[in-house]
Amino acid sequence: GNRVDHGERADEESRHQRRIQRARRQRPGVQVEAAQHHPRAVRQRDHELEQRVASRTDDLCAANRRLETLALQLQTAQRVANVGSWELDLATGHVVWSDELFRTFRMDPLQGAPSLEQQPALFEPESWSRLTAAIERSVTTGEGYELILAARFADGTLGTTVARAEALRGPSGTVEQLAGTFQDISARER
Repeated sequence: GNRVDHGERADEESRHQRRIQRARRQRPGVQVEAAQHHPRAVRQRDHELEQRVASRTDDLCAANRRLETLALQLQTAQRVANVGSWELDLATGHVVWSDELFRTFRMDPLQGAPSLEQQPALFEPESWSRLTAAIERSVTTGEGYELILAARFADGTLGTTVARAEALRGPSGTVEQLAGTFQDISARER
């Protein structure tokens, strides 16, 4: 037993010494510390690194679970309150709708959110005029808005919605996004 262990250790030391010599030849003028490259030191560093990675992975998994919980709570709250949310990136024109907003307008989420250019079809003309004026004012002033609008849902029915939005400024202080909600209050209006 001891002889084999001693022989294995001697081979390991010999390989270690050859690695040190090779490192010194490859990097002349650079101080190569033998202890840094010793197999036990390397294994210890590997073990410590693996522990840190495992700990960070656990932290990320916990954070992901928390985000999933919050997303589910938000979806539930939107469904219960009949409030859908949206975002508009002013630089790209990209529009994002929540699932509840698609339900509000009786639209299929697989079709994607309608662009700002497609949205006039979702409102009565007078309501669309007031909404576009409010959007322009928000972009210019950074102020939010709240409007009651006559909506045309995809199934052909008309309804009443409350539109709320706020302007989100970027690092330069200019308005870069609008974000807000639509709430179908048709049942209340009857």
